[in-house]
Amino acid sequence: MRGRRTLSPARHARRGSGQPFIALIGVLILAGGGYVGFRALGNGHPAGSQTPAPTTSNHTYSSAPPTTPPPTTTPPPVPSAPFAVGVRQLTFTDTSRTIPATHTTTGLPGPRVLHTWIWYPAQGTGSGLPVPGLAPEPAGGPYPLIVFGHGYNLSPTDYQVLLQSWVRRGYVVAAPAFPLEIPGAIGQTDSDEKNQPGDMSFVITQMLRLNHTSSSFLNGMLDPSEIAASGQSDGANTALAAGDASCCRDPRIDATLVLAGQIESWGGTYFSSGHDAPLLAVQGSADAVNDPQWSNQVYAAAHPPKYLLWLTGAGHLDPFTYANPYETIVRHVTLAFLDHYLKGLPAKVSVQPPSALATLTAEP
Repeated sequence: MRGRRTLSPARHARRGSGQPFIALIGVLILAGGGYVGFRALGNGHPAGSQTPAPTTSNHTYSSAPPTTPPPTTTPPPVPSAPFAVGVRQLTFTDTSRTIPATHTTTGLPGPRVLHTWIWYPAQGTGSGLPVPGLAPEPAGGPYPLIVFGHGYNLSPTDYQVLLQSWVRRGYVVAAPAFPLEIPGAIGQTDSDEKNQPGDMSFVITQMLRLNHTSSSFLNGMLDPSEIAASGQSDGANTALAAGDASCCRDPRIDATLVLAGQIESWGGTYFSSGHDAPLLAVQGSADAVNDPQWSNQVYAAAHPPKYLLWLTGAGHLDPFTYANPYETIVRHVTLAFLDHYLKGLPAKVSVQPPSALATLTAEP
């Protein structure tokens, strides 16, 4: 059994407790508050010279003009969670891969067009609904990136309650609409699932490109070294393959969150790279779509660090698509997992407060 995935010293240094920032504030306060203004009290003769005879002048002479201490300035506080949420929709077109002619409006093969919802930390207060086009908050970043895959016949917006909770904590979420699994797709089919890990990798590439584009609202917003893949149902299978399967593993993925997913035969071999991403699997015991035992198989096959969140009585969608007691548990556990494995925070991945609705099995 493999040991726990460790972070490099450089990553620890970057993720530290914020001491360099505190030290900088201390230097600024010392430079401002410790300023001393000097005013000459004599007539400017060097030490050791003969003192001149007193005069009858009523004037006092100074060797230097009086000075006024500069105003002390305090740096503005760094924005922190909870963040306001901005949302935008971008279209990414992958011309290197095609959709069959039977699934296009033209009757000809076409590129894979990925309409992608992007939720991001924005300026303002951390409450209220997401605001389309709201100005981003770069001062709190750079932020880890989470790429999220939706389930069959669903849309990224069906999961926005959960996804927005991640954004409020300080993550950027990119959720593509898979072209042949979304509602209304021409020739809608789940057989296209095997092509969706490539969609996730393409979206990661496009997001990182925007991160280095000066005219983009995402410029400088992302931490390229901290990326997670997540998804639910077919989207969970997609994320698992992108993170840990030999067919389509993307080495840029640092953690995987599998929400009601399974190991797919088209993925090749799983957890065999020697560089497995930390894994969190979430499963409802009353799921009538994804056999709960499939999540047990995912957990059993994975190497540590790995976690299995078991939701007693939960179905296929309710823990992930609207606010309810199961969703609250999922939100807290996924945030602790992300904070620990992407941000390097000493967050304990556990069900807090303990609940009869959930059991967490872990090999951290």
